[in-house]
Amino acid sequence: MHLPGEATKNEFSLDAFEALLAIANAKVRVHARYPLHVGTTPEDLEGIEEVARLAERMPIVATCDPIHHGEGYGDPPEKTCDAGAAVMKQLQALFAHDYVAFEEECARVRSDFKNAGPVLAHVLGDASFEVVGLERVDYTHVFQKPCWVAGALVQLAG
Repeated sequence: MHLPGEATKNEFSLDAFEALLAIANAKVRVHARYPLHVGTTPEDLEGIEEVARLAERMPIVATCDPIHHGEGYGDPPEKTCDAGAAVMKQLQALFAHDYVAFEEECARVRSDFKNAGPVLAHVLGDASFEVVGLERVDYTHVFQKPCWVAGALVQLAG
């Protein structure tokens, strides 16, 4: 499940989490795993057993941008996206273990949760969730076209 060397050299999804741990002077070790999406069920994910074993004794943290939207991502200017509804739709499908609906919603809003989501659902089983915060982050400066990503803080309980 961990992508070796060259494949992760530009991976930055855990940078903010690791910086937060450093600021807190937390003496913890991070076991980073980057899931390879090879099917629509968690059982198809390479290394899922390892993650399940780790989850028995330590917290699991997943990072993602649940939405990528706007002209910078190829959307026409008139297309709109309700960030709150899209995030809820992903979470509801995921924790209903409807991986097909989850994958379809991830594709519709360009969510990179498509990989980590099934891992969390598998490890947590029947989980409840609460969206604690949701922000739209302007990414216009990256693509020189109007666009944004959603940043969501979701608390899960298994």
